[in-house]
Amino acid sequence: MKTYDFKPSTLEIEIKTLDKDKRSTKIFPQAHRTTFFELIFIEFGQANFKIDFQNITLKAGEIFVILPNQVCEFDFSESYSGKMILFTYNFFAISENDASFLYSSEFLSLANPHRTIKTDVKTIKQIFSLLENKLGLNKDIYQPTVCQSLLRTLLLQCERNLNETSKPFATSIAKEFFYLVEQNFSSNRNIDFYIQQMGVSENRLAKEVKQACNLTLKTYINNRLLLEAKRLLQYSELSAKEIAFNLGFDDTANFSNWLKKLSQKTPLQFRG
Repeated sequence: MKTYDFKPSTLEIEIKTLDKDKRSTKIFPQAHRTTFFELIFIEFGQANFKIDFQNITLKAGEIFVILPNQVCEFDFSESYSGKMILFTYNFFAISENDASFLYSSEFLSLANPHRTIKTDVKTIKQIFSLLENKLGLNKDIYQPTVCQSLLRTLLLQCERNLNETSKPFATSIAKEFFYLVEQNFSSNRNIDFYIQQMGVSENRLAKEVKQACNLTLKTYINNRLLLEAKRLLQYSELSAKEIAFNLGFDDTANFSNWLKKLSQKTPLQFRG
């Protein structure tokens, strides 16, 4: 499995057209990861994806985001058309508030990352059109800020559409925990580490995470680590020993025992 970085560019945002003629190109390898966000909007038909071992169907008028480092597979059997925006964290996170939005947003949630949103199609198409137009102009000092503002407007519209149809699933404390786990799960599985980083009591943190995803703190951390282990075992050519060390285990035996306890499978069985 290959991990794709954003191609070298002074402006780390790009719009691609999805249609019958272009979707079979090398834009979408069968299984891949990216270090950037992929925001997909379907205008006609429906598109099928497999994201981190879950099947996702995106219908006309719906929008969906693939987060950095998720394992993505695209099914080209259906007929569909639409647009896709690729953008990096660095492009969007100009200010501290922008960076905070990327992990506090319900739409971009790391803890609930498979949401499709029924959008206001007219509004979304207008924003896409404006953004595409600005990206097509000659570069000047205003272009990055204008494009980032349009992308922010698009993401906020998605957030609004989501909140109109469902209640917020997590508090700011729970979201901060999810974000910290994403940054540290392979180096630190100790609950005390996250409590100290956040400056909250274990009881309060445990209660708010439980309300958000019905998991204990330890289970949430283990589940995130397990997902990464499954990604690497099924889609990479790394040895079990290399994967164990990448995920913070002292040796392969400890990793195998941990994996067996959580999944009832050995590394070899995952690869079989």
